[in-house]
Amino acid sequence: KWGLQVLHQNHDSILIQYKEEYRDEVLSAVVDHMTYSIEVNNYKIVIPIEAQVGHSWGELTDWEKVA
Repeated sequence: KWGLQVLHQNHDSILIQYKEEYRDEVLSAVVDHMTYSIEVNNYKIVIPIEAQVGHSWGELTDWEKVA
């Protein structure tokens, strides 16, 4: 449905492509799946991620989850 392809994966990043009409749906799912929390000494720590979108490296803009 989304036409999602992982083009590159590095230790702390991934590069994906997808059908443009599914942008918010795809990025919401990716952010939800990659954001996680751990508990250390009874403290919950959330490991956040950042998402950027664009047609080229020079045109990237930050993406924020649509509520």
